[in-house]
Amino acid sequence: LAAARRGGHRVFEAEAHWHLARAALARQRMDWAVADCRLALDIAARQGYPWLEAAASRTWTEIALARGDNAAAVRSTRHGLALAQRIQARAQARQAHLQLAELLQAEGDAPGALDHLWQHLALQSEIERLSLPARTALAVPPTEQAGAPASPEELLLQLCGQRQRLAAAPPPEALAELKAASARILGLASVIRCPLGPGGLTPREQPRYIDLLTRHGAPLALPDAALHPCHAELAGLPGAAQARIEVPLYDGAQLAGALWLIDAKPTRAWTRQELLIASQLALLFEAQGN
Repeated sequence: LAAARRGGHRVFEAEAHWHLARAALARQRMDWAVADCRLALDIAARQGYPWLEAAASRTWTEIALARGDNAAAVRSTRHGLALAQRIQARAQARQAHLQLAELLQAEGDAPGALDHLWQHLALQSEIERLSLPARTALAVPPTEQAGAPASPEELLLQLCGQRQRLAAAPPPEALAELKAASARILGLASVIRCPLGPGGLTPREQPRYIDLLTRHGAPLALPDAALHPCHAELAGLPGAAQARIEVPLYDGAQLAGALWLIDAKPTRAWTRQELLIASQLALLFEAQGN
């Protein structure tokens, strides 16, 4: 802080005040935390440094919560969200939406909390989609394996090698085999293909869920089924109470349904590799037709 002041570097001075505020908060020195965080916010705003202003707003939210001031926490989180959206910082915006969902739920504003939870999951899905490799055609594995496959990746390659045989098999048999193989690969309780139309997903019964699938088109990992933004719409469907990965299914360029890869428990921490495997499994289901 002293060096930044001597050099006249106001941006560095703001960052120093922010770090001091975080340190003071960790030590429960609220007076120091408030003073330094206010200075960081003021300098960042004056210097046109929205990233730091958004970060300091998150710290101010933590200070407000530590002081029991939920209303101030909501205001600072909304301010941080607006800044994150202005600079298109998806990760910060996602975190702010989740924070607002929790704060509004504590205030009893269930519709507001649900709206921000929806936006949090939408951003999470977008970030995951941008970080995953494109869903390209699966490579054909070697026909000879030196022993039984052990890892999920080896099991997936073996399944890919059965594409031609599955394509020639009666559709019900091929679908049942795909489901059983998918369950083995990811250690699942069940696999459900939810088609669009009667007997599946319909605009009348699941309008928000179909909209979510249409707009984002990427695997959605649900570590906790209760956090699904469309939980109420899906509550009556099999597997809706379990943790799962949901992958949109397509017929050409048109949405044709969703593949649900369902765990046996209500919660499960899905990995990035499992998301990638889920995306590849969806290609095999698409090849069987919808």
